[in-house]
Amino acid sequence: MHESRGLRARAHGPVAVDDAYVVGLLRDLVRLPSVNPPGNEGPVAELLASHLRKLGLQTMLLEAQAGRPNLVAILSGCCAEPVLLLNGHMDVQPPGPHDKEPFSAIVREGALYGRGALDMKAGLAAMVSATKAVVDSGIGLRGTLMIMAVADEVSGGFQGTGYLVREHILKGKLPRPDLAMSVSPAALKSE
Repeated sequence: MHESRGLRARAHGPVAVDDAYVVGLLRDLVRLPSVNPPGNEGPVAELLASHLRKLGLQTMLLEAQAGRPNLVAILSGCCAEPVLLLNGHMDVQPPGPHDKEPFSAIVREGALYGRGALDMKAGLAAMVSATKAVVDSGIGLRGTLMIMAVADEVSGGFQGTGYLVREHILKGKLPRPDLAMSVSPAALKSE
């Protein structure tokens, strides 16, 4: 039998994402203002941590600056490596003059509207929902899944991803990823 070097050790069935769960989590995230400046990512971090703890992940909140938490969550498999990192930011741009109800999370014609819905709270909801699908499927991971929901991306990332890499990954306090993926929609183009 050929053995894969990837994260998946064995499959127990198809992995399916629960659409209602994704939309519900996204609505809850958009309704939590985390405009940067000043940030206020704490409520977003707590909501995500709550969902991830229910799935069995170890969670920790790490702050470079008081009141600006970064969430790190780890799902361990049968082996410590490889490590897959999924990264997304919790802060959003300030509402513009045309944003009437920026934190209402209105669903209209199959789309959810609100400040940060696309950049980047949809990515955060997708990370958690994909993790839930894997946990619910019974797939045993061969490595480690590490999720980072970070503060401060809008103003440079120094208190978010930069801090976690400098002070935790490079110093051996967190696992060093073998593969990292940002769930940012930056590459998407609207037609």
